[in-house]
Amino acid sequence: MRKVSRVIHTDHKVYIIIFQPIILCSKLARVKCIRSPINVAITVIYNGLKKMFKVALFVTIAIAFSAYLFNDSIKEYLKGESSEGDKPQSVKVFKSIKRYDGKKSKKLYLSILGDVYDVSAAPNYYGPGSSYNVFVGKDASRSFVTGDFSENESSDVLKGFTSEQYSSLKYWVDFYAKNYKLVGRLKGPYYNEDGSETEYRKEVIELIKAAESKKKKENKKKEQFPSCNSQWNPDTDTTTLWCTKESGGDRRDWIGVPRKYYQPGSKSFRCACVNEDKLNNKNLQEYDGCDSSSNSCKVKHDK
Repeated sequence: MRKVSRVIHTDHKVYIIIFQPIILCSKLARVKCIRSPINVAITVIYNGLKKMFKVALFVTIAIAFSAYLFNDSIKEYLKGESSEGDKPQSVKVFKSIKRYDGKKSKKLYLSILGDVYDVSAAPNYYGPGSSYNVFVGKDASRSFVTGDFSENESSDVLKGFTSEQYSSLKYWVDFYAKNYKLVGRLKGPYYNEDGSETEYRKEVIELIKAAESKKKKENKKKEQFPSCNSQWNPDTDTTTLWCTKESGGDRRDWIGVPRKYYQPGSKSFRCACVNEDKLNNKNLQEYDGCDSSSNSCKVKHDK
């Protein structure tokens, strides 16, 4: 028990003034407490904090429960259904998705690189009779890039793809992963029967990574050597080439001068705007008959 500050005897009754919450004071052995200002203040604060704690606890539980019910990503994570890794837990492996074409089933499934997505939410694009229905019910990874919707071209094998085509395929892979629900994997060239990646899919992923790396390097070169503006005059059969701070599509703080830029190991070239600190690059060549310091040049075409 805490120390009693003072005791007052009045009319044979004992009044005890203490500095502790009224709840504790009331438990003293049959004595009446005088509520000092400090005592009252402490009691009010104590009761307020108790109520706030109860409310905060209730709100926290409600938010956590709602997140579990309505957030699919959390539910999938808790169930071990993440699409990352070689073989996620409880992943569904389809032997075929032909029936999910909007005719035999109301569901619309398509596959890209063996990953199966539910596109039922967009029947105007993927439903029977729509322009992209050819993608549905199969893996049409090749057709996503070539744009050929014929049955012969809707193949899941990517033979003969260029680096640019692998980069384009990466765009579609990311597009479906972002916008549609992944429902499983398709047994075939990309996944085994147990849902693990095939060696062929691993090779394709590496080719995509290499294509993306090459694309970044090329974009960096374009930043260093942006394309010239050009205009052809049919009457004189000449082409005017010129540079501005926005030629090539990106704004910069320098103008540059027109130069022939040869791709390394190639005989072909394009017109590039070159800043003065890059003029010594071995892949650059001046245009004949043009002022080397001018930001514009007229080129006469050979007959």
